[in-house]
Amino acid sequence: MHMPSRVRIQDESAALLSIEAPLSSIFNIVFFFAFLKTRLGGILNLSEDLAFIIAKFSAGVLIGVAIGILWLCVLSFLRREEFMYIATIGYILKCYVIPSKT
Repeated sequence: MHMPSRVRIQDESAALLSIEAPLSSIFNIVFFFAFLKTRLGGILNLSEDLAFIIAKFSAGVLIGVAIGILWLCVLSFLRREEFMYIATIGYILKCYVIPSKT
């Protein structure tokens, strides 16, 4: 059970909180690795660091859109199957694990 359902808040606020939390986590991870790269490199190069951040977000968006479109095509063929949400969870986990093994 996630936090907005535990606390009595308005539906609009709960929706905003449900969207904001994962997004801020993504930003924190990318900025952490950009900071780490800069720190280990020894010098601050603003244009290079900004290019690194933009490249990471761009790659993530492109890969996410491609994976999402692929899964929507699969779901359109299997829309009448029962328990497709379980297959969706499995697909998301597989997409998460595959890049971490490389």
